[in-house]
Amino acid sequence: MLKRVRFFAFLLVFVATLPISAQVKWSRNNYVKTLKEADTAHSFVLIDFYATWCVPCKMLDAMTWSKAKVGDFLIKNHIYALKLDAEKEGLKPAGIFKIRVYPTVILVNGKGEEIGRFMGVKAPDGVIAFLRKTLKDPRTESQLRKAVKDNPGNLGDAYALAHRMTKVSPDAIGKAEIRGLLDIVIKGDPRNTKGLGAQALADRVALGLTETFGRKTRYLELIAGTSFASGHVPNLFKARPDPEITALSTDLSKAAGNYIERLIGDCTTQLAAALKTVGAMKSPNADPAALLQAEYFINDGNRYTHRGLSDAFYLFMAAVTKNPMAYNNCAWYFYRSQSHLDLALKLARESAAVRQAPNVEDTLAHILFSKGEKKEAFKIEQGIIVSAKKSHNKRAAALYQKALDSWKSGVADHTFAPTPKSAGK
Repeated sequence: MLKRVRFFAFLLVFVATLPISAQVKWSRNNYVKTLKEADTAHSFVLIDFYATWCVPCKMLDAMTWSKAKVGDFLIKNHIYALKLDAEKEGLKPAGIFKIRVYPTVILVNGKGEEIGRFMGVKAPDGVIAFLRKTLKDPRTESQLRKAVKDNPGNLGDAYALAHRMTKVSPDAIGKAEIRGLLDIVIKGDPRNTKGLGAQALADRVALGLTETFGRKTRYLELIAGTSFASGHVPNLFKARPDPEITALSTDLSKAAGNYIERLIGDCTTQLAAALKTVGAMKSPNADPAALLQAEYFINDGNRYTHRGLSDAFYLFMAAVTKNPMAYNNCAWYFYRSQSHLDLALKLARESAAVRQAPNVEDTLAHILFSKGEKKEAFKIEQGIIVSAKKSHNKRAAALYQKALDSWKSGVADHTFAPTPKSAGK
């Protein structure tokens, strides 16, 4: 009897120590208290800054925070989880961390010092990958700065500092510092032998594109403002347009247009130079996250307004990374522009071999049709139509069916293909 009691007691203890799968369990509103607990435990706090009206925040809750694998990872690594409404009780912490976008998720130590962040929606595996990578080097920005100052030749520290700074909406001075750090890494690892040169170059290009299109936006706003002042305002008051304002508007519009043209031209030239730099590198395989964010500007609502720049961008992205998502985006652009189709087919096949997703296979099918390989294209497209119907995705099934019908009639469906391809990749 005594042996049975002892065995039962042992069994209870053993079961109690097993990990229990559960969704993320959040503390709410207790910012100071949670930090204090984490500091005492020498641990970290994952903070989700959200807003009640934010749809992506709700998507993150449903798609990621509800999954047991994320909750298990936090428990296993003793990470506290805190949710803060950035427009209510989390307003002050949101100001401290310069939160500009919802959701923004940051990882801090017990002193409230940031060691990493991401914005927007991430899948469970993406969040776990972010946490693993961040925990490998949990230094704060101040610690990274000291490391760079003490050992300026350490390219890893220089890149880590630049990467950290890009995540916190840097001002003009901060961006200049980031550019300087990335340039140091590129010059210090020109052949990517340390695995840092390609990554720094990819991030440098993304930063340059973001700044270029920021300037373009400001000049377009200037044109719109002067046009409104010269035309719409007088019309509101039934007055004649002031000829001086009209002339000023015309001159500013012309000057701004010329400036934008030069700006895009310079950016295209720099991208071509960056592509040559990649060509001299050994096995470049950069994380394209920053480039995929900059792609929003390149797409211009899927209009690709600046074709020369778009060509240079996608050739560069295809060369600097081996990421299947980036490959699919590049292949889709080359299909839409009907350029570099041999490269597009190579990228599409490599992407489809890694990611068996309908939109990836659809890209491959479109390119195959353009290359005259109709039998294989039909087979792939018919397969994804069946899959879309099985998953009750009527809209996708209809779009894929429209493409297939177009092909059967002998028409290349550049306008029928589902766009933008980046959605849901």
